[in-house]
Amino acid sequence: MGSNVSGEADGDTRSRIPAVSALLDDPSVRALIEEHSRPLVLAAIQDVLARLRVGSAFANPVLDSTLVVEQVRRAIENEERNRVRRAINATGILLHTGLGRSVLPERVVDSMLADLKGYVTLAVDRRTGRRSDRHERVEPLLQELTGAEAATVVNNNAAATVLVLAALAAGKETIVSRGQLIEIGGSFRLPDVMAASGTRMVEVGTTN
Repeated sequence: MGSNVSGEADGDTRSRIPAVSALLDDPSVRALIEEHSRPLVLAAIQDVLARLRVGSAFANPVLDSTLVVEQVRRAIENEERNRVRRAINATGILLHTGLGRSVLPERVVDSMLADLKGYVTLAVDRRTGRRSDRHERVEPLLQELTGAEAATVVNNNAAATVLVLAALAAGKETIVSRGQLIEIGGSFRLPDVMAASGTRMVEVGTTN
């Protein structure tokens, strides 16, 4: 594969960086598009070229497009590595937040897949054909399961904490062990969540 470059061989190596259109026509890149997808490969090309442009200098006087294609391939491989994969939980922690928390029973997953393959009456009243509240479907199930007077579903623990504290402890004090001053989801700090809900946090105990 030769040097498919954009620009003349003057003193600026950046002018010799292959053009996006030229790379997309490269047989190796076309094979990557067939294996993955054009948007993914295009994004990798643009990322690699952007990093090459901001580089101060290059060791080679001529930037061969073969080298650029290889960097694109590596960028795609890194992206693929970062995607979710099946794993074996050997940590001893059953509800592991980093490994997807609890595992759903196979029969539950199968029943979900059947509904996900088509349209469902998630928020439609079958009797009237009008839009309904999706919480009306889940609340009775949670009431039956827990015996609660009312129930709802939120997206994460931080949202649940805010709602509970706002309903039960707004304008009041909430006691928390210093050992539980954690981050929820990796970014929501418990003191911030409590402040947002209108309660005043009172720390007790030690951090250990």
